[in-house]
Amino acid sequence: MIADAAALERELDAALRFAPHVTRVDADVAATLVAHCEGRAAADLKSLGAGIAVEPYGQKAIAARLVTSRPHANVARQWFRSPDVLALLPFDRPEPRRSYALVWSLPAERADALLALEPAAFEAELALAAGGEAGELRLASERAAWPLAVGGAATWCGPGWVVLGDAAHVVHPLAGQGLNLGLGDVAALVSVIAEREPWRRMGDERLLRRYVRLRAAPTSAMLRITDGLLRLFAEDKAPIRELRNNGLSLVNRISPLKRWLTARALDS
Repeated sequence: MIADAAALERELDAALRFAPHVTRVDADVAATLVAHCEGRAAADLKSLGAGIAVEPYGQKAIAARLVTSRPHANVARQWFRSPDVLALLPFDRPEPRRSYALVWSLPAERADALLALEPAAFEAELALAAGGEAGELRLASERAAWPLAVGGAATWCGPGWVVLGDAAHVVHPLAGQGLNLGLGDVAALVSVIAEREPWRRMGDERLLRRYVRLRAAPTSAMLRITDGLLRLFAEDKAPIRELRNNGLSLVNRISPLKRWLTARALDS
């Protein structure tokens, strides 16, 4: 899924206007169940024994907002160029129909070198990588970067608490599945709570383990898929490269298979 964080926040604000039972607070309050969704760096997770164990890729992702000379027509573009992955995701901000979100995954040393460039020099490197297929690209924001890794929380739940989203798992961004996994976590937890026995409290650890079991297989599968894709596209040996490219071309030509794969990704 491709979604602008600002747009998600606007939708959340709108939904809260129709949810009088939800109260926004600025400080911690006592609750029967606390859902930790604030990411893997949250201090609370370590004290709960739920810190994420990760395997670093030795890569960084560079992110920025771009404006292009050519309308994007709501088409996302991605280049798998061993050893980096370049993605341009269509947005309508800052300029409608001409804005992209950049996510460029590269070896850490190469990423640091690109981050050190002046904006014009960075744009020149980006133009070489995209080959002009997305029009003339220019920066419309500061560049940000973060290290890439794969991993998951040691423990997903305990008495009165549970982890979801980036607090529960970390995947490579090449398939754009981080948000989908988090939404799947939310849907599973809501289902488990809605179907609980009338006498069971929401924070009951046995109840929360049902959520963990529901999410174990989809999360494990997505971690393996994204990790496998990264390693596949990082391989530069001619036989593997040819098999990989032919396989992608075959999937693109077989519409039912392409639709099935898309449905699986959206159902994570």
